[in-house]
Amino acid sequence: MLKLTQRALVGRSTENQRSGLIVHPTQDMVVIYAASSGSTTEAFLAYIQEQFDHDEPKIALEFHQLLDRCLSTAARMEVGLSMIAVWVVEERIILAAYQGSVWLKRGAKHGQILSAEDKLQLLEGNAQAGDVYLLLTSAATSLSAIVQSQLERLQPEQASSILDLPELRAAMSGVADESVMGVSVVNIVQADKKQQAAQDLHDAPAVTLSDQPLPAQKKATPLDLFVTVASGIKNGISQLFSHDVYVRQRYQKSVMKVGVVVLIACIFVVAGVWYWRSQQMEQQQEVRSALQPYQSQLEDIRTLSLSDTVKARQNTEQLITELEAQSQKAGPQYLQTALSSELADVKIFYQSISGQEELSTLPTFFDLRLVQSNFLASRIDATLDTLFFLDSGQKKILALNIEKKQSTLLPIGEYPDIRALSTDDKFLYFLGEGLFRFTLSGTDVAKIVENPDDTIKTGQSLGLFDKYLYVLNKEQNNIFRYDSGDDALSGKSTGWVQSGQGIDFNQVQSMAIDGDVWLTTQTGEIKKLSSGKVANFSVTGMKESFSTPTTIFTKPDINNLYILEPQKSRVVVLNKNGQFIKEVKNENLAAATAVVASEKNQKAFALSGSIVYEIAL
Repeated sequence: MLKLTQRALVGRSTENQRSGLIVHPTQDMVVIYAASSGSTTEAFLAYIQEQFDHDEPKIALEFHQLLDRCLSTAARMEVGLSMIAVWVVEERIILAAYQGSVWLKRGAKHGQILSAEDKLQLLEGNAQAGDVYLLLTSAATSLSAIVQSQLERLQPEQASSILDLPELRAAMSGVADESVMGVSVVNIVQADKKQQAAQDLHDAPAVTLSDQPLPAQKKATPLDLFVTVASGIKNGISQLFSHDVYVRQRYQKSVMKVGVVVLIACIFVVAGVWYWRSQQMEQQQEVRSALQPYQSQLEDIRTLSLSDTVKARQNTEQLITELEAQSQKAGPQYLQTALSSELADVKIFYQSISGQEELSTLPTFFDLRLVQSNFLASRIDATLDTLFFLDSGQKKILALNIEKKQSTLLPIGEYPDIRALSTDDKFLYFLGEGLFRFTLSGTDVAKIVENPDDTIKTGQSLGLFDKYLYVLNKEQNNIFRYDSGDDALSGKSTGWVQSGQGIDFNQVQSMAIDGDVWLTTQTGEIKKLSSGKVANFSVTGMKESFSTPTTIFTKPDINNLYILEPQKSRVVVLNKNGQFIKEVKNENLAAATAVVASEKNQKAFALSGSIVYEIAL
């Protein structure tokens, strides 16, 4: 088995910029980074340190997921990041780089083997004892010319001395990017040097450039220690065989007395060590036997979490309950300590899959005032690729491409009233003095598909499924369905909700349709209706239930339900069986009025007047 040792050199940090080193607790992984941000650098660095302290990847995929989480969090926190990592797994090595590069010296050959800019890159291969890897942050890439010539002439055990080169330190000191410059030299060694490797990793943190170099301190070499011990042995032998009889006899008696005492002491020490060791082994075996079932369950849950997070979360909660019950039972202190430690590890893992996320900042996806200074959206809808916004005051509808952020004011025509809208991939329908349809691929104004009747004139919300339009009318205490595919402009509407369902439509807050009809109320209830009847539906897995007005979004091509609860400043994602998936909290959501989602783009969008906030899914 192979291990690694390392030395690193980083620039002096500033208030918002810092470079540094992270060593994984297993001692098999090293990460050098450079981070810069307006105000969130410290919080981000605390986050990634926690990730590396508590996550122990087993395979390359898990290693990639660990790094990708760090990069995603950096993007959300608006942190500029350069990150380069090396991980030794038995006889294999995995390299990763984002905004940085890796150089390799193997035997007489050397050169750059990995470079990445805007995308995380991984490289896996065989490791060899004597390999030297040089990790450079993006800002430190300019130093490669200095270290390249040194790599060629130095032996592997001398490679770390590159960091002591005056020309290297001079090239880093005082430059504009010094705070985000970082260089690490990593050596691959045999497993019999494991203890030394661990010592090197612990005692060789990243060295920061200072204004004046510290004076070198002479360390005792192995030769010095050998000379000292040999000199003591020589003096003892000289006295033991001295020609001076008095000296020799006196020393022989002293040696004999001391020898007897030492022998007895050694016997007691050996017996004590043997007894202590046997006790330790018995305790360790007992601990392993007690923890093995829980550790096996946790490993299975980790695997399950890659494909079914909801089920993994439920299984983890059960495991926490079992461990808490077991840790409260009477037993030896060492066993209770081990159970408490395992419980803490399980809780840390649960937090990583709990789905609960509280953000200090919420990214702004788009400001609608960039299109028109006084555009104020009251309604929003979405397809896979496009967001649609209704300004009911100005009777205008704006379309915004999600990927390109290209906006278009739709030429729908002029109307005295527009209260609601609903879209699919081909048409946009809106509710006003009638029901109107606009062809998204065309340029003609919208055409009326249903003349205004009492239901349409006083309707509040509009939904679409297949060719049918659904109008929610609180005054008439029902949802009415219209066939948009017939040619009749005065078609007869159908009361879709059957009698006796016990729904107070005055309490309904929002409506969404995916074949079933979903309603939310002012008290936070979610009701599912199928074929005009209330169907069984309940929410499970949430720590805090809905209790205030909520709005809901889903569509036939959407897998989940997206619920906005402004009074609790949160957006909650449920699957359509009611199982909790994710919750995102941020104070800006308190002013939001609606939420939509594009699962194709892995984003949800919260509307707050003219501002559209982005939420990563």
